[in-house]
Amino acid sequence: MIRPIELSLTGEFMGERSYSDFKSRSVEGYELFFEIEVVLRELITRNLEQQFGKKWLKQALPPDIRKRISDGLEYERSIPWAKLVPHSPLYYSDFPHLRILIEMGGNWTLFAETFRNKDGVRVHLGELEAIRNKIAHLRYLTDRDLAYLRTARDRIVGCIPPTDLKRLMQSAAAHVPITAYLARLVDAIEGALVAMRLGKTYTDYQSEIFDALDQWWFEDAYLGRSTERIRAFSMLLEGYQGLPSGLGQALKKRQWIEEREAVQFGIHAVDDLRQMLTTAERFDA
Repeated sequence: MIRPIELSLTGEFMGERSYSDFKSRSVEGYELFFEIEVVLRELITRNLEQQFGKKWLKQALPPDIRKRISDGLEYERSIPWAKLVPHSPLYYSDFPHLRILIEMGGNWTLFAETFRNKDGVRVHLGELEAIRNKIAHLRYLTDRDLAYLRTARDRIVGCIPPTDLKRLMQSAAAHVPITAYLARLVDAIEGALVAMRLGKTYTDYQSEIFDALDQWWFEDAYLGRSTERIRAFSMLLEGYQGLPSGLGQALKKRQWIEEREAVQFGIHAVDDLRQMLTTAERFDA
C-alpha cells in the first residue's frame, strides 16, 4: 500500500558543490526514476491490454494521449537516421499521462489491487513530476530530492509482486521483430494469390501469421503507412478459405474472387507491405 512520504530533512546547506557530486546526484536520480517510470509504463500497458485486448491503444486511451503518441512517432520518423525501437506506445506519452491512465474512468479497478491507495498514487506521481523535470533539465538534485526518489521507488515498485516485477522488466527489454512479421505477411499473401488465381484452397494458410494485424503496432500511425488494404485482403482471404472445395468448385471460387476483386486487393496489400519493408529496417535497432 502506498503511503504519504515523510522526510525528516528540514533544510539543507549545499555549500561547495563539485562537478563530480553534481554528476553523481544526476546519475542516481536518473537511475531511480528509470526504475519507477519503466515499471509504471509496462504495468499500465499490461493491465490495459489484459482489459481491452490487443486494440487497447484505440479503445483504452483518450484522444489527447493518442495524439501525443502519434505526434511523437511522426517526429521520430522525420529524423532520417533515427532507429525506431518498437516500445509500447506509452513510451511516447508524457509522464503526467500515466497518472491519468491509472485514475481515469474505471481504470482504477485495474490497479487498485497493486497500489491500494488512489490518493497516494496521485500525490506521488504529481510530486515525482517536478523531480523528473529537474532530472530532464540537469538541475541539481538535493538530498531531499534523492531521499524522496528512493522512498518513492521502494514504495511504488515494492507494491508489485517479485514475479510480476520480473515479467515487467523482461517486457521492457523485449522488442517486437516487426520486419520479420511484415516479411512473413508478404510471403503468406503471395502464396494466397497463387491459390486464388488457380481457384484452389490456400493450403498453407496460417492464421497466426495474420494475427499480426491485431497487434498494437500494426497501425497506420506506428508504421507510417495505411494498413487498410492489407486488412481488407485479410478479411477476403478468410472468406475465401471458408468456400466449399471439391469437384466443380474452382469456377465458383474464381467468380467469387472476380466479384470482390480479391486478387487486386492482394496485389495492393503486397505493394503496401513492401513499401513498409523499405523503411522497416529502422525498427531493428
